[in-house]
Amino acid sequence: MIISHTHKFIFIKPTKVAGTSIEVSLSKFCGEKDVITPITKYLPLFDEDEYVHQSQNDAGFYNHMSALAIKNKVGSRVWGTYFKFTVVRNPWDLVVSRYCWEKTFVKYRIAKCMRRLLENPIRFEFYKRLIRLLIHKFEVRSFDSFIRGFEPDWTNERFYFDREGNTVCDFYIRYENLSDDFDAVCTKLGIDPCRLPRLKSRTRNHDVHYSDHYSDKTKAIVASLFSREIECFGYTFGGSDCSIDVHEI
Repeated sequence: MIISHTHKFIFIKPTKVAGTSIEVSLSKFCGEKDVITPITKYLPLFDEDEYVHQSQNDAGFYNHMSALAIKNKVGSRVWGTYFKFTVVRNPWDLVVSRYCWEKTFVKYRIAKCMRRLLENPIRFEFYKRLIRLLIHKFEVRSFDSFIRGFEPDWTNERFYFDREGNTVCDFYIRYENLSDDFDAVCTKLGIDPCRLPRLKSRTRNHDVHYSDHYSDKTKAIVASLFSREIECFGYTFGGSDCSIDVHEI
C-alpha cells in the first residue's frame, strides 16, 4: 500500500491482483515523506523478476490495509483530495490464483519450519507451527476442498467498497487490462509509464484456463462469496470480461 504526498495518490492494495508488482513500480517515484508499507522479499521460487523494495514511514500502516482503515488513518482532507486507485480481477480467476499460491507457499513454509527444527529441536513453538502448516496443507490438497474452506477475508470487498456498498476509488485498474490501465494511471499521476515486473507468478500453470478447475458447485460458491464484486465490475464465468468505467480516470 502506498500513500504518496509527492504525487497526491493512494494505492489501495487488494490480494492476488498483481498489487506487489504495482507497488514495487510506484515506490520508485515516491518522496521521502511518502508512506510505503513492507512486502515480502524477492524469492526466485515465486518471482520471475528480481526486485528490491524499501518500506518507509509505515508506522500504523500495513500491506493489505482496507479502504476504511486508510481513510480513518489519513483523515478526510487527504482521503477526499488524493487520487485513489486499486485493482479488480475476475473472482473465479482470482480464487484459482489464491489456490495455487497457497499450495506452493505452504510447502515453502513447511520446509522452512523443518530447517529451523533441525537447527533448534527444543523450540516447542516450531512444532506447533509445523502442525498448523501440515493441517493447512491437507486443507488445500484439492481445489474442491480449498473452496469449501475458503476464508471470507480472502475476498476483496474491503478494498473496493464502503460499509454501504458504495465504490470508494477514483479508478479501478482491471487485471485483465493491467498494463494499459496502469499506464493510464501513470499518465494521470504525471509519472513515466514503466514495465510492471512479474512477481509471485511462478506458482501457477498459466496454460490452464481458470474455468477448468471448477465444477458447477464450486462455481456457485465463488459466485456467492464475490457477489458484490461480480455485480459491480461486470464479471462473468469463462467468457470475455467486459470493460466498464466505474469512475472516469
